[in-house]
Amino acid sequence: MARIEREWSTKMQNKNKTSKEADPSVIMEMNTAFWISRTLQVANELEIFTKLSGKCLALEDAAKAIEIPPRPAEMLLNACVALGLLEKENGCYKNSNLSEKYLVKDKPEYFGYMIAHGVQLSEYWSKLGEVVKNNKPIEHSAPFEDEETARMFTLAMHSGSTPTAKALVDFIPLPHTPIKLLDVGGGSGVISIKLAEKYPNISAVVFDTPNVCKVAQEFINQSPASNRIKTYAGDYTKELPKGFDVVILSNILHGKGVQNCISLLKKVYESLNQSGLVIILDFLLDDDKCGPVFPTLFALNMLIATPEGGTYSGAEIKQWLEDIGFNNIKKEPLIGNTSMVLGVKGKNDRNKNLF
Repeated sequence: MARIEREWSTKMQNKNKTSKEADPSVIMEMNTAFWISRTLQVANELEIFTKLSGKCLALEDAAKAIEIPPRPAEMLLNACVALGLLEKENGCYKNSNLSEKYLVKDKPEYFGYMIAHGVQLSEYWSKLGEVVKNNKPIEHSAPFEDEETARMFTLAMHSGSTPTAKALVDFIPLPHTPIKLLDVGGGSGVISIKLAEKYPNISAVVFDTPNVCKVAQEFINQSPASNRIKTYAGDYTKELPKGFDVVILSNILHGKGVQNCISLLKKVYESLNQSGLVIILDFLLDDDKCGPVFPTLFALNMLIATPEGGTYSGAEIKQWLEDIGFNNIKKEPLIGNTSMVLGVKGKNDRNKNLF
């Protein structure tokens, strides 16, 4: 998606510079962009990449493996080759490196749950016209309403959060003194897990709903740092435990309106020890709110799914933090569409050199 966004942006800029007449080809590409997502989603549903893992199959054998007729198999497989998801050598199909790493079930970085979540999002987005006219989200089940729904949602978010967690661990050098970390709305706990695995001085708490905490515990149990990571089931909009040195909000603020964001950040401030560090990870808008492409579109996603949610600029979040009492506030790009805002509680600058 990020590559497509860059290509659209580059094409539009180049055409504006070199052509006296507007060229509708970019509009055509935008209009048919869902072809790409549906091709990926159907290939994932058929488990093509799992069934081709470690193999190179001729068309007839591949069609049998994925249990569809040869004619649609050839079209679908060729489309996957064109998209860089498969490779074709001497008439045989095999996974690309990308698919082998991220689209094969049971591999550590399997992304298929997020793709399956995208199918549900496609259904929601079909009602965008209705939503923008009425300024009301669509009616849908809360993702944490029952155990199975919470599990599938958490697995999907785990897929998306794993690269972010790895990037954060590489980016931010925490001190080697004892650190108590609170991961608010921590989902699968992947950020806490990655940080605790790197820093033996960290003890972490993953705070989320009871059904999500059950899934997080499964991931925690697989970690060598499991003895230093706990779950805390509750409602973070009502209370947060206190006495922490670092509090993380990863993809939390976009689900809330401005006043609820500020209210939560005040709770974070009270949760932190003096000189404690808040780390906010989210899809941040430019200050004029007209880009980048993904955060602007994700704002519409929140319009569809939540009563008040949206995406915010780094400048907006910085102002909220300053008004609450945070200092040494910085905005930094992290990975892909994710940026972060960091701030220190109080005027002590002990943590300012971390970023």
